[in-house]
Amino acid sequence: MSSKKKFGPHFQSDPLKKSSETEEIVSGSHPVLEALRSESNRLQKIYIARGKRGATIAEIRTLARENGVLVTEKDPAELNRLAPGRSHQGVVGMVRPFEPASVDDMIRLAEAQSEPPLIVILDRIHDPQNLGSLIRTANGAGAHGVIISLRDSCPITTTVSRVSTGALEHTLVAQVPNLIPSVERLKESGLWVYGAAPEADTTLYEIDLGSPVALVIGSEEKGIRPLLKRSCDALFRIPMYGRVASLNASVSGAIALFETQRQRSVSRNSSSFRT
Repeated sequence: MSSKKKFGPHFQSDPLKKSSETEEIVSGSHPVLEALRSESNRLQKIYIARGKRGATIAEIRTLARENGVLVTEKDPAELNRLAPGRSHQGVVGMVRPFEPASVDDMIRLAEAQSEPPLIVILDRIHDPQNLGSLIRTANGAGAHGVIISLRDSCPITTTVSRVSTGALEHTLVAQVPNLIPSVERLKESGLWVYGAAPEADTTLYEIDLGSPVALVIGSEEKGIRPLLKRSCDALFRIPMYGRVASLNASVSGAIALFETQRQRSVSRNSSSFRT
């Protein structure tokens, strides 16, 4: 694992499921603000409760005007009907459906930033709260993208977007029919693929994460599916010191991601590419 290699040729994008054209809802002042700040430009219109004021509202209005996004005032009762059961804080945005990125986009982003790639692969994450939290954590840890399966996984929903607190708008997310071909192509392109598994002999802290890596995180209930697990270069476990045997998927992902960045901050000689 100490040999060096430049990235291989860019591989072709995985087939992606296209979203429908119906609008989706983003509720809350900060998620709407993040949607306005993002480069994806998915926000179509914004509804603000009549009489709503404040610094965040003023910034939303300013950015909306700069981006050509229509802002309309509505009675709070109308916002409640638009976003039933949600804490919208008097702000509701209508956005185009999420459009997935490609895995190739993630490699290009890492190259553009002159950083060793850090990619998160999520297997069988069914809970939208976990998925949104993992996307938020991946963005906070500087990951270059998140790959999820179209099958047996939670789709990208407004709940996922809301839980990510705007991170979805700033994070490359690829949805692929099968994770294993993506793993193999990542390996061919110079990345090491490590999977989180509580039965692993090696701990997270014994793995060299300074190299270009992809971290595979499975669900708390089922973990990583066996075939995908065998496709990993190595498995790691997070040491547990109490009575619980494992951690929530979003917590495991956060620990692994920030341990990766800790190692990279200690040594910037992160150029150990696979052969």
